[in-house]
Amino acid sequence: MRTRHLFFAAAAVLLASCAENRSSFYIQDNKAPTDDCTIPSDKGAAFIGKGIWDLGLTATYHVHPLVVNQMSSSVKLNPVSAETSIVLVEGAWVTLESVDEVEYTKIFVASTASVEPEGGTTSMDFEAMNEFYLSQFLPGLSGGTVNSVDDLRAEPKTVDIILKIQIVGKTTGGSSIKTPSYLFPLKLCAGCLVYFTPEAWDEEAATFNCHSTTSAVGSPCMLGQDKDVDCRTCGGNNPSMCDPSMPTFSNPWF
Repeated sequence: MRTRHLFFAAAAVLLASCAENRSSFYIQDNKAPTDDCTIPSDKGAAFIGKGIWDLGLTATYHVHPLVVNQMSSSVKLNPVSAETSIVLVEGAWVTLESVDEVEYTKIFVASTASVEPEGGTTSMDFEAMNEFYLSQFLPGLSGGTVNSVDDLRAEPKTVDIILKIQIVGKTTGGSSIKTPSYLFPLKLCAGCLVYFTPEAWDEEAATFNCHSTTSAVGSPCMLGQDKDVDCRTCGGNNPSMCDPSMPTFSNPWF
């Protein structure tokens, strides 16, 4: 299921009293969208072990955590009572970390979902990070090798970071609950996901023309996130990264 979300800067101790349940309520993995761009809720579906965020193509990065509720059903113990073990998700804490585990900022993302007990699962979809927050901490995250997103757009560099994600909510019985932290590695770049297909080669111009084409081109579910992008998909909207035939083209990975 797709979930509603809203981005907030971190407040001091929101939901600080939540109980962390390491065996009964947890994030299994970060699911990969299917071919029709839905986020699967089955445990065996494909997942993304390490993400790629191409800041030359998109200013945001979404995650799709599969949340599992292994709590026992309260109705099994008392069939005449209301179910108190459903988890009503209220959102997620997302911590931006360097690969050497230095924390730089923590934000709260409001996102609603519900997870049934007895092994129930729910897939979520929310914006975990955006360029505005990221850019403030790039110098530290990169160890001083990248000072801004513009630096990434100028040279073929990458920066590895960690998103530490913790889902929080309440049970229908009124208890606050949170998952253990889920660590998701993420590689940053600008232009590295664009590939220049032979079908876009313009013999007359002796370069790739990704702006004018009659060929049908598929588009990834999340442009600039995790999957390679045919230059013809983004050439019209982002010629600086995707179309070598245009004077503004400046993809450092070309």
